[in-house]
Amino acid sequence: MHGPTNHARNQWIDICAPSKDIMAAIPGYNTYREYGLKSGTSYAAPFVSGSIGLMLSYKLSTNSKISPFAIETILKETADPIADGYLYQGLLGAGRLNVYKAILRSDCWLSIFNEEINGTRIEHNKCVIDVHNTTVNPGATLDLKATERVIINEGFKVEAGATFIIR
Repeated sequence: MHGPTNHARNQWIDICAPSKDIMAAIPGYNTYREYGLKSGTSYAAPFVSGSIGLMLSYKLSTNSKISPFAIETILKETADPIADGYLYQGLLGAGRLNVYKAILRSDCWLSIFNEEINGTRIEHNKCVIDVHNTTVNPGATLDLKATERVIINEGFKVEAGATFIIR
């Protein structure tokens, strides 16, 4: 953001991204032939979507996955403060999008979701591990050790005869 004027700000904002004076294609006769500066929230959305795409691509390249919960949390936790944000308390979301910090943070975050654990699964030394929509079946073990926190979300079940360890 370049200041408070002409920008969306309200209690529904989750994160801020560039939305003023963005170089964009301008419709010409039957085609997009010219470029110019445009502004608005429609120009901010691709920055956030592109950042999510980069995070997903990075996790895919490391043969791991990341949950939608983790993506949202990481984007908010790695947002940079906005210099004059104190003037708009509660109206600018988590701050300014920082895709570099988000990708770095996603490297040490592990998501376990939509899984059935049937054997022994050990996940140690990640910064954050989030688990949801996962079942630890009888006879199986899920052993987690995170350097910061383990987050248990909806849909997590440990069946009778299963073992779940948080270290």
